[in-house]
Amino acid sequence: MPQINAACSSPNYLEVMKAGVGKAQGMEAVCRHLGIDCRQAVAFGDGYNDLDMLCAAGRGYAMANAPEGVRAAAPYVTKANDEDGIAFALRECFPEAARI
Repeated sequence: MPQINAACSSPNYLEVMKAGVGKAQGMEAVCRHLGIDCRQAVAFGDGYNDLDMLCAAGRGYAMANAPEGVRAAAPYVTKANDEDGIAFALRECFPEAARI
């Protein structure tokens, strides 16, 4: 159905949206508002509904606890949510900030 965009956000949830609507478009709107290019953005996600955003960001990280299909499709993978995966990846992206 070309008029819809659907993604599983967990085994029990199916998100159905109008075509062209997704997290990538939300990230693009925020980046536009901030006056930056999406290639300067870092994004994190752990579900299929995050894939468009992870691929649109300059650095898109799937969490280690994400389903295998998300980890395989994401440009980067970081540690799991309960292993401080976001902090770990941010230190990797911005080593100068690790001293703070």
